[in-house]
Amino acid sequence: MKKLLIILLCLPLLFTTCKKEEDDLPETISIIGYWNSFEWSIIQNEGYWTAYPNGQKVITNTQSEINNFWLDLIFYTNGDAAGVDEDGSVIGADWIKNGNTLLVDNYNFTISTLNSSYLTLELFESDTNTSFSNPINDTVYFTDRSELFKFERNTN
Repeated sequence: MKKLLIILLCLPLLFTTCKKEEDDLPETISIIGYWNSFEWSIIQNEGYWTAYPNGQKVITNTQSEINNFWLDLIFYTNGDAAGVDEDGSVIGADWIKNGNTLLVDNYNFTISTLNSSYLTLELFESDTNTSFSNPINDTVYFTDRSELFKFERNTN
């Protein structure tokens, strides 16, 4: 009888102390909504390759800049997006989010922060070219541009 009583008393504890595995999954934060831009930083490196593409990059010039405004973004549920500049002009776009990748038109961003308050996007672009003014020059030049866009969710 004592054993049965102990089992009956402990049985409810099993159900209240065990968590479902799905409760441990992180909450999915939606990108849908209006995001106010508050910082845009750029680092651009220029130079040449010692031997393209397996050589080393030699940086001959670096530029960096930080701005407090770039473009506010609005993401709609139907895959449309809008960029709103300082003057209130609106630029339309399409977007697709897959994991931490955000494709807006032809720009492939990496989402480094997405929570209920902040969105941070990273964009890296690289370009190579040769000297058009001197066809004998076989040097391959490069430009690497890294941009960081920071937004705060508009709750109004």
